[in-house]
Amino acid sequence: MEAADRPLRPGTLAGVIALLLVLAFLVGAVVGIGTIGTLRLSELLQRLLWDRLRDALPSALLRQISPVALGVVGGALIGLATQRFGYSLDTLGQVIAKAKATGTYRLPSVGKSLVLFLLPIAFGGAVGPEAGVCGFVTAGVYAGIHALRRSGLAAVRNPDHALSAAIRSLTGAQGPVAQGAERHPFTYAYSRPASGVLWVVAATGFVLGIMGFVTCFGTAGSLPRFAPIDYLRTSTRDWMWALAALVIGYALAQFSLLCHAVSGTIATAIGEQRHVTRAVIAGAFLGLLAIGLPDVLFSGQTGTVALLGSWQRSTALFLALTCLAKLAATAVCVAGGWIGGEFFPMIFCGVSAGYALALATGCDPMIAVACITAALVSACTRKPVITIVVLALCFPPTTLPLVAMCAVLAAKAPGLRR
Repeated sequence: MEAADRPLRPGTLAGVIALLLVLAFLVGAVVGIGTIGTLRLSELLQRLLWDRLRDALPSALLRQISPVALGVVGGALIGLATQRFGYSLDTLGQVIAKAKATGTYRLPSVGKSLVLFLLPIAFGGAVGPEAGVCGFVTAGVYAGIHALRRSGLAAVRNPDHALSAAIRSLTGAQGPVAQGAERHPFTYAYSRPASGVLWVVAATGFVLGIMGFVTCFGTAGSLPRFAPIDYLRTSTRDWMWALAALVIGYALAQFSLLCHAVSGTIATAIGEQRHVTRAVIAGAFLGLLAIGLPDVLFSGQTGTVALLGSWQRSTALFLALTCLAKLAATAVCVAGGWIGGEFFPMIFCGVSAGYALALATGCDPMIAVACITAALVSACTRKPVITIVVLALCFPPTTLPLVAMCAVLAAKAPGLRR
C-alpha cells in the first residue's frame, strides 16, 4: 500500500491480497514436493548401489569388501564434483548463520547443489540429509519471499490491473510495472501479522505438497517412535542409571567433538584444495569400518527404526563399538568433504549407546536412550531448543520433560566446542 502511486480501490487491494496468498501456498507446495522428491531420489540411489549392485557381485568376499570399493569410488566422485563446481554444500549451522546475517539465502546452482547433496548419501556417507535439505528449503523459501515482494509491488503500482501486473513480474515480462518492481524488490517488508499469515499459508502448502507426493509415489524415509516411559514402574535404580546415562551422553559428545577437531586438522594438513584426496581417504575409512560394523553407513535414520526391534538380539559391546565408530565416521566424512547433516547420525549413536547401557546394566532402556541421546545431541550442537524440537519427532510427549532437562544440562556444561 505504501508503494502505490495513489490510494488503492478496495477490490484491487482484495485481489492483490488473494493473489499473494495463492502464491504463498504454491511456493510452500513446490518447496515441499521438491524436498520429499529429493529424499526419495536419494533413497532410490542408495538401493541401486547397496542392494542391486552389491547383490550382483559374483562372490561373498566381494560383497563383504564392497563398502571399501564404493567408499573410494564415492569419494572420488565427491572430490571431483567439489573441485569442478568450486564450492561445497553448507552445513545446517552455516545455512542458518548466513540467512541471519544477510536476510536471504541462495544456492550457487540448484543442479550442482543437488549433485553435491546426493553423492554422499547415495554412497553410504555417515551423514544425514538435513543439511542439504535445509539449504534447499531455505533457498526456496527466500526465493518465494522475494517473488511475493516483487509481485506485490508490481500489483500495487498498477491498481487497475493487479493480476496481470503480478503475473508480468513473476514471468519476467518487460514492462514499466515489472521494471519498477525489480528496482525495489526489498524496499518494503511485510508487517508481522501479514508475514505470519503468509508463513502459515506457505507451511500449509508445504505439508499438503508432501502429502500429495507421498500419496502418488510413496514415502521417503521414516523416523523412529519410541515407547513412553512407564514412570509408575520406574525404580530408584533406574533413575540412578539415568544420571549415568546423562554423563555418558555428554562424554560421547566430547568424543565426537574431538573426532571433528582431529579430522579437521588432518584435512587441513592434506590441503584444503585437494578435494579428491580428502574425499577418497574419508570414503576408504568409512568402508573399512563398515566391513565389521555395517551400521556406520548411512544417516542412521532407517537404522534407528531397525534397531528398535533388534537391539535385544545384539550385545552391549557391539552396540557401543558401533556408536563410537559412527561418531568417528561422521567426523571424517564431514572433514573429507562428504557434507551432510549430523542430527540423524547422532540420534542413532545415542540410541545405540542407550540400548548398550540397558543390556549391560538391566536399566530401563527408554530412560537410557532418552538421556544419552538428548545429552549427546545437545552437547555437540550447543542448541538445546533445536535438540528438543528434533527429538520431539521421536519421543512421546511424556518423555520430553526428561529429554529437555538432559538437553539443557548437557548444553550448559563446559567442554569442547566447534
